[in-house]
Amino acid sequence: MATYFPRSLPGIVVLGGDRREAELVARWRQRGGSAHLFGQNPTEGRTPPPALLTGALVVAPPSGIDASGRVRGPAGALYLPAAHLAASVGVVAGAVAAAWAARLSVPWAAYRERAEFAWPNAIPTAEGALAWALGTGTTTVRGSRLLVAGLGRVGTALAVRARALGADVVVVDRDPGARGRARTLCLGAAPFSPGVLAGADYLFNTVPAPVFGASDVWVLPPRARVLDLASAPGGFAAEAVAWLGSRLTVDRSVPGRVAPAAAAAVLECCVVEIWQEWCDEGRAEKGDAR
Repeated sequence: MATYFPRSLPGIVVLGGDRREAELVARWRQRGGSAHLFGQNPTEGRTPPPALLTGALVVAPPSGIDASGRVRGPAGALYLPAAHLAASVGVVAGAVAAAWAARLSVPWAAYRERAEFAWPNAIPTAEGALAWALGTGTTTVRGSRLLVAGLGRVGTALAVRARALGADVVVVDRDPGARGRARTLCLGAAPFSPGVLAGADYLFNTVPAPVFGASDVWVLPPRARVLDLASAPGGFAAEAVAWLGSRLTVDRSVPGRVAPAAAAAVLECCVVEIWQEWCDEGRAEKGDAR
């Protein structure tokens, strides 16, 4: 993915994450920018020192920053005190808890739901999900009955690719409008009901709410395999998780695991867009908008 780089960009400090964040640091350095990765080496500690953050744009992973300043890392949680950011140029994270953001004295932005991140990021998620199916199930994707719960960005990317591989795809969604969109894409569509799961070979969930209970999933055939791609709390109630057992896989970090370079390019583009917006807003405040 080609990314437009302005002449002047800040140094970045990238926190936690996975291989995607390591790739982002490498890409930033290749562009000639200063970049530091913190939180993937357990010996560094759990809290970045204020001196490291001074003058830097701080980038946190798509999982975001919670109300206590916690950031997910491969070796455990990191903690980012808001006070440590006073001399930084801003914070960019997948999501930012309002209670933590209220303590900041610098600009911040949440990117996980921004279209320029979320739509391209759905592609490695969808491809990784299909790779999982090819390596986990008992049948080929072609000719399988494949259900996709939710027709958001990931659901759309996954459903159209599965159909291109020859699967019998049914989108399961409560929204009649979403079911209508599915039909315009030549996909099957159905509302949530226990009966729709009968005969499925694969069930992919993209809905970040427990929409499936034990009374729903018990009709799945023993051969069926289930992948939950949604952010916490996921799409399955506790009793459904217990019923499915080893047939259920939960994976909320597909892009960084299966396509870290492509995922880093998406994140890089979004970070640059946000920085440009901040610069433009600064010019506007000074009467120098262009």
